[in-house]
Amino acid sequence: MSSPQKAPRESSENDEVVVVADLLPSDYFFVFNLDRLRFRLRTLTASSPEELFRELGMIRAEYDAKAAVVEEQLAVLEEELPVIGERLRQRKKEMKKIKTDVLAQRADYKLHVKKVHEFAAEHCPDVIDRLSSINEKLARIDQLKCKERAAELIDNCSLAISTSDVQGVLYSMEAAIKHVQEMNEMCPDGAAVYGNRLTEVASNVESWANKRLKQVLESIMWPWSDAQDERAYKAEIDELAKITGALYLALTLIGERLSIGVRLIIIIAAPVEDDDDTTSAADRLSTAVFDRVGTRFRFHFYGSRKTADPAHPEFFLRQLILWMRHSILLFSLVIQPVLEKNKAASASAHDSFVRMCCELGKEKACSLLDSAEYKQNVTLFSTLIDELIAFEEQRDDWELCPGQFSVLEVMCSDDVRMRWLKVENIACSARVDDILCSATRWNHRFVETFADVDPLLVCEAADAFVSLLLCLRLRAKPLPCGVTRKMFVDLQEGAELGSGSFLTVDVVQVILIDDFRSRLVQVANQAESPWETPFSQIMNAMWYLEKSIDEWGEAELVAALEEEGEREDARGRLAESVKMYKHVWEAMAGDVIGSFRSQLRTFAANYANQNWRGVTRLRSGDREISAAFCPLLLRVRTALSDTAAKMCAPAVVILFRRMLDVVAEILMEHVITLVHFKFVYLFAHIS
Repeated sequence: MSSPQKAPRESSENDEVVVVADLLPSDYFFVFNLDRLRFRLRTLTASSPEELFRELGMIRAEYDAKAAVVEEQLAVLEEELPVIGERLRQRKKEMKKIKTDVLAQRADYKLHVKKVHEFAAEHCPDVIDRLSSINEKLARIDQLKCKERAAELIDNCSLAISTSDVQGVLYSMEAAIKHVQEMNEMCPDGAAVYGNRLTEVASNVESWANKRLKQVLESIMWPWSDAQDERAYKAEIDELAKITGALYLALTLIGERLSIGVRLIIIIAAPVEDDDDTTSAADRLSTAVFDRVGTRFRFHFYGSRKTADPAHPEFFLRQLILWMRHSILLFSLVIQPVLEKNKAASASAHDSFVRMCCELGKEKACSLLDSAEYKQNVTLFSTLIDELIAFEEQRDDWELCPGQFSVLEVMCSDDVRMRWLKVENIACSARVDDILCSATRWNHRFVETFADVDPLLVCEAADAFVSLLLCLRLRAKPLPCGVTRKMFVDLQEGAELGSGSFLTVDVVQVILIDDFRSRLVQVANQAESPWETPFSQIMNAMWYLEKSIDEWGEAELVAALEEEGEREDARGRLAESVKMYKHVWEAMAGDVIGSFRSQLRTFAANYANQNWRGVTRLRSGDREISAAFCPLLLRVRTALSDTAAKMCAPAVVILFRRMLDVVAEILMEHVITLVHFKFVYLFAHIS
C-alpha cells in the first residue's frame, strides 16, 4: 500500500535530540493487537451474511486507514533516521568532551581543597573548628525560627477559628500543612509535637466548619426543592467553598493520624490520585455537607407526619428526585473544586450526592418493607414496587447517574424477591384472565380503517399479551441484581415460596408464555370448525407470538446475562417455548388442511360419479366444464379466499401450498384413480 511521503524536517543546532519512539503514532501497536481484533470479531452482531460482510468491510477499512497512517510515519522515519543518527553521534562526541573536562576540573578541585586544608593546618589550625561551631549555631537558629513559625501558624489557626474568619482559617490551614515539610527537614525532633498540635487544630477546624456549614446552608434554605438561580447566592457559595476547603484539609489530617512524616507530605503537598485516604476524606467531606439533606429527609418522612404516610411512598421518592434535580448544582459548585484542587480524581461531587440520596431512599424503603403493615398488605407492597421503578426511570430521564446506586437493591433480598415474584405472578395471571375474557379479544388490534397496514392480522388478545411481556421486561430492566433480573427473564431453576408451593423463576416469563399458549389451545379446541371464529385469530396469534418471542427474546436474554452467564440454558428455555408455539400452529394448520380435504373428498366423490369422461361426451367434442365440476371448483375458490382473508400474509403462502397439494391429491386419488377403468375402455373402443 503506497502513501504520500513527507519531506524531512529541518533541524537546527539548538534542537533537542529526537527520540525515535516519540515519532511513532499512539495507535501503532494497535495494528498488532490480535486479542483486540479477536474480541471485535467475536462480538459482531450480524444476523445475515450481508450484514456480516458489511461489518467485516468496516473493520477492514478502519485497519487500512490506520495502516496508511503507520506507513506514512514509517516513511518519515526512514527519511529522518540518518539525520537523527548523525545528530546523536555529534552529541556523543560532545558528551565525551564534556566528561573529559568535568573529570579534569574535579581533579583540580580536589587538589585545591587539599592545598587549602594544608594551609589552614599550618597557619591557623583552629579555623575549621570555629567554622563548624558557627554552622551549628546557624542551624540552631534556623530550628528555633522554624519552631516559632510553627507556633505562629497554630496560633493563627486558633485565632481565625475564634473570630470565624473563613478566609483566615483556610489560609492558616494551608500554610500550616505546607510547613510540615520544613519541620521534617530542619527540626525532626519537633515534628512529632507539631503534628500532634496540628491534629488538635484540625479537630477544632472540623467542629467549627460543620457548625458554620449548617448556618450558611440554613441561611439560603438549602436543599432546594425547586429551581434556583445560583448567581443570587454567589457570596454564600464562595464562603461555602472556603469552608469545605478548610474542612477537607482538616479531615485529611484527622484521617491520617500520623506524626507528621513522609506519607503525610506526599498526600498533602503532592497528592496521589485515587489514594484511599484522599478518597475517604472526600467521602467524609461530602457527608458533612449532605448532612442537612439527611436531617430534613428524616424530619419529613419518619414519624407520624402526613408526609410519612406509608400508603404514599411516592412522597419521599418524589422529594429525592426534586433535591437531586435542583440542589445538586450547588453541592457540586462547593465540593468539586476542592476535590480537583487536592487531586481527588476518583471522587465526584455529583455522583456522591446522587449516591447519598439513593441511600436515603433505600433506608426508607427497607423500613417500610420491614413493617408489619407492608408485610400484610399486598397493595402497599405493590405500590412501593411501582414507585421505586418509576423513581429509577425518572433518574434515567434526568441523567442522574443512571444504572448506579439503584434503590431497587432493597428488592433483591431473598424474602422480598420471592414476595415480589409472587405478586407479579398473581398480577400477570389476572391480566391474562382479563385479556381472554374481554369482549373484543378476537377483534383486530387496529381499527378497521387501518387494518390493511397489519399483514399479521393480530388480534387484541395477542397484542395485549405481548404488551404484558414487554412491560414485565421493562420492569426488570433497572434491577441491579443479576439473580433477580434473571428471575424476570427466565434464567434460574426455581425458588421455594413460604406457602410450600414451588414457584419456578420461569413463572414470570416462560411459564406465563406456555400457560397463555395452553389456554389459547383450549379455546381453539372448542371451536366448531377451523373456518369459524376464533380459530383463525388464534392461528394468527400463534404465528405472531412465535416470531415476536424469537425476535426480541434473544436480545433481552443477552442483556440480562451479560454478567452472570448461563446464556445457553436461557436460550434453550426460550427456544423450547418458540418451538411449542410453532408446533401448535402446525397442528392447527393440519386441522385446517384436514377439514379442507374432508370437504373436497365429498365434492370429488359426487364429481367422480358423473359421466365426465364418457364416450358420448368425448365424441361430441364438448370442452366446457361440466356442471358436476363447478361445486368442486367453487369450494376450492371459497377456501382459498377465506384463507387469504383470515390468515396472516406470511402464513397464507404456506397454507396455499398445502391446500393446492390437497386439491391435486383429491383429484388424483378420488377422481382419476376411481375412473381408471373408463380410460381402459375408451382406449380399447377407439383402437
